Amino acid sequence: AFDITVPTSEPHWVVFYESTDGTTKGDIITSYLQQSQEPNIIFDTIDELKQFSAPTSSLQYVTVLGYYTKGDGGGGNFMWDAASTLPDNGGTIIQSTGVTTGRWIRIMEECCISVKIFGAKGDGLAEDTPFIQAALDAVAAMGGGAINFPKGQYLVTPTDSLFNMLTIGANTAISLDTGAVIQVGATNRELYRIFYINGVTNVKINGGVMIGDRENHTGTTGESGLLVAITNSKDVSVSDMILYNSWGDG
Repeated sequence: AFDITVPTSEPHWVVFYESTDGTTKGDIITSYLQQSQEPNIIFDTIDELKQFSAPTSSLQYVTVLGYYTKGDGGGGNFMWDAASTLPDNGGTIIQSTGVTTGRWIRIMEECCISVKIFGAKGDGLAEDTPFIQAALDAVAAMGGGAINFPKGQYLVTPTDSLFNMLTIGANTAISLDTGAVIQVGATNRELYRIFYINGVTNVKINGGVMIGDRENHTGTTGESGLLVAITNSKDVSVSDMILYNSWGDG
């Protein structure tokens, strides 16, 4: 429990996040400007935010309009935590270039973490694997949570060094919106696992489509292209999801 005094004279936000010492704390961010709650600084992209020098104030609120470009779904609101040394995870914690202490902490205003706020493009062309895994890792570090795939085609390609593609932690709920497709890129690997659920409990996957690489697989041997692999786990459900064209078992 936390004792929080909420100001009533102007708009405010209540923000909870993991602090440097691993505890959770609540902060009140009062608007610096107008009653419309407009931020005092606006950036077009996450890269612009990273290039911004650390503010002198211990508390600063900014808005980013997109991850790579304005309106691409990866933007959001951030607050400056001058004492934080948490590692930059590319999505909810951003470190300015050259800054040792102090981080931009994303203000989570939705119930789910979108993979786009970690840099997944969902355009069917760019490789999205590392960005989706970054979102999964962030949720796992919090002990669980909800992840969302907005409409788009997310390319994930198995490689020789990475065949357990997207490792899902315990207490994770994954939802794919209507029109969200995970497409396996062409590979010659005999074995791959796209969603890999191993040794965990309480995982839910709902909605969307996952398409294997059967039609453009570059190898001729093996039969273990698994779209969803579940091992040594319990309380796992996969619902309302279409899976097809896997290389091998399913």
